[in-house]
Amino acid sequence: MQVPTPKFSAKTFEIVRRTKRWSVENYHPYPVSVEDGEGVWLIDIEGNRFLDCLSCYSAVNFGYGHPKIMAAHARTARLPVLPRGAFYNSEVSWVYEELAGICPIPNPRVMPLNSGAEAVERGIKFGRRWGYRKKGIKLGKAIPEIISIVNNFHGRTYGPLSLSSDEDYKEFGPFLPGIKKVPFGNINALKAAITPHTVSVILEPVLGEAGAIVPYEGYLREVRELCTASNVLMFVDEVQTGFCRTGDLFAVNYEGIRPDGMFLGKALGGGVLKVSAVVVRAEVADLIKPGDDGSTFGGSPADAVVARAVFRVVSEERMADKAREMGKYILNGLRSINSSHVKEVRGRGLLIGIELNRSSPPARHFGDKLLLLNVAMKDTHKRVLRVAPPLIISKEEADFLLDRVEHVLTKAY
Repeated sequence: MQVPTPKFSAKTFEIVRRTKRWSVENYHPYPVSVEDGEGVWLIDIEGNRFLDCLSCYSAVNFGYGHPKIMAAHARTARLPVLPRGAFYNSEVSWVYEELAGICPIPNPRVMPLNSGAEAVERGIKFGRRWGYRKKGIKLGKAIPEIISIVNNFHGRTYGPLSLSSDEDYKEFGPFLPGIKKVPFGNINALKAAITPHTVSVILEPVLGEAGAIVPYEGYLREVRELCTASNVLMFVDEVQTGFCRTGDLFAVNYEGIRPDGMFLGKALGGGVLKVSAVVVRAEVADLIKPGDDGSTFGGSPADAVVARAVFRVVSEERMADKAREMGKYILNGLRSINSSHVKEVRGRGLLIGIELNRSSPPARHFGDKLLLLNVAMKDTHKRVLRVAPPLIISKEEADFLLDRVEHVLTKAY
């Protein structure tokens, strides 16, 4: 596969200059101005093409310009923005039924929202109300406790930040009280942290931002059993892992567990709209009454049309199978690279992390080198390169990726 080496002109430099002059620098993007996308490829203002290994943090699971999703998106321009709290809508009603039908939640109920962080916020609220109303915690006498996982990432609003263990966020505090944090994959630490006031455990089935860390087989099942025995809700954040990213529709399906609630987002919007949802069992959902919660744009007809297209793409095009097959191919290819820089290659499906040795340059250094070879690969947690291309990646495109990763990891940079 021949792709011309990227070249940049004053057009790109001016865009970078203007952005850095006027924006809040809460990100550190590559100096590339992306204007379009096609399949697994990003196309910048210069016409350069880059194989996308980020997929907008798994929001673009199905690639750029997918015909079924784009056709659905085109329909949304003619749809009214209807506040869900004031009116019903046929498309939205079907999303409730279809989403409830595919999520492994007993007796599910759905709340549509806009972002993954919003979904996590609702999980915190739902769990604490359940603690007061169902578990018998006395309001004003004790704090309903929530247990999260060290090195998680659930978003950047105050609820998710309260769950985080990232030291960089400390100066945004103080955060919500009653949060405990335990190591991922340590069932004994989780058991020790549970008290009579614990209402929920919130975890990612695979730690995404921490570098695609996969738990040992049986861990999620042990968490489910412990939560059931302790009368504690198990909430799973599938915002990044959901909709086939890990090679199954949801990552919890690998162990066949049924959580009490799931947080969904990113790929649910097909890469074209901001769509998220909380799916929770009825015993918890029924504690929310009209006026207790809401989202102005959550559950709009436009969101529903695109989400239903996502459901069709997932089932009709065997997206889980594609992610599992290509994930295995890329994972094996990466593990075969003989490089002194690589400590470990791990992952599930097409959520893969290349962890680098501490004596090696930071991951961003290798990302910069890959960009010059037409591969857009972001670093996460400074020492891990994230490999998460759209699920539609072909074997030829995967070979293009592997060839360039091998090149940068085996040179004396």
